Amino acid sequence: MTILEWPEHDRPRERLLEHGAEELTDSELLAILIQTGTKQQSSVDCARSLIKSHTNLRGIIDASQQALCAHNGVGPAKFAMIQAGAELGRRYMQQDQAFKGAITSAEQAKRYFRLTLSHKKIECIAFLYLNAAHEIISYEEPFHGSMTQVYIHYRECIKTALSLDAVAIIMAHNHPNGFSKPSQADIQSTEALIKALKLVDISLIDHIIVGKNDAFSMRDEGLINPDQCFAK
Repeated sequence: MTILEWPEHDRPRERLLEHGAEELTDSELLAILIQTGTKQQSSVDCARSLIKSHTNLRGIIDASQQALCAHNGVGPAKFAMIQAGAELGRRYMQQDQAFKGAITSAEQAKRYFRLTLSHKKIECIAFLYLNAAHEIISYEEPFHGSMTQVYIHYRECIKTALSLDAVAIIMAHNHPNGFSKPSQADIQSTEALIKALKLVDISLIDHIIVGKNDAFSMRDEGLINPDQCFAK
């Protein structure tokens, strides 16, 4: 039986319109995204099968195109729909009211960078450029590397900070292997950036390392001693 043959009050799209998206299950929301199933499966059944195979929604979103398209009824178009939905959610969260004011804690910074970096398949370095009140002027993600390394160009970071009139920076990078603990090279490169920024009177407040399921603050763990505190 296709979804069109279901009673109208049981169909995911109609349920969303009548009751709101928050009332739908994960499989129903996913079914709306992928739109169609197969001759043997409805879109809801297809969604349930995907969730069962990949544990949860995060597992589906993090899966490669090859892995998802190995499922019956899932092709490049459905993979694109799922990725587009996930990216819209990330961008919404970045623009959420929680991030329109000042960054006031390492926890808030970790939450921000987990949204922007945890899904990346290669190592990336990102910066939040802040004004004197630690409000976000700009988010930049200028450096990308291989799965195991990325190079920091201090001159470009400083140049951007000066062009934005930033007085403070929060730096972050991801570990695609899933572990958020910093390496010795991470610590040394952070100390070098702090020294470079001091020359132009800009503070590096923290360096956040994003793993698969968590994030690490060098400041909170006492691995760096920045000149400036988070805004209160």
